[in-house]
Amino acid sequence: MRLEFRSAELRSDGRTLFGRAAPYNVPATVGGFSERISPGSFSRALRDGSDVMLLRDHDTNQVLARTMNRSLVLDDRPDGLHFRAELAEFTSANDALAQARAGLLAG
Repeated sequence: MRLEFRSAELRSDGRTLFGRAAPYNVPATVGGFSERISPGSFSRALRDGSDVMLLRDHDTNQVLARTMNRSLVLDDRPDGLHFRAELAEFTSANDALAQARAGLLAG
């Protein structure tokens, strides 16, 4: 099993997670090749109002927040895609917040 990991900046405040989800122009090794995310890569999805979900471990059964209900807000800045997620009270959100506070989540 190969793991894909991209570093992200993640902080928490109360029940809010926030940070930079995708830094621009930073090389990342994914599946044996190197990639860089270019500025503007998310423009169409943000402009079209796509429903974007913040998932725990890329698992669609563990949705932590989403743009559809405004619990997830995305902001395209010159240095990357930033996010702010207001997490409701449920087990996987509580676990994610505890791990973020302990400095265990970074991507």
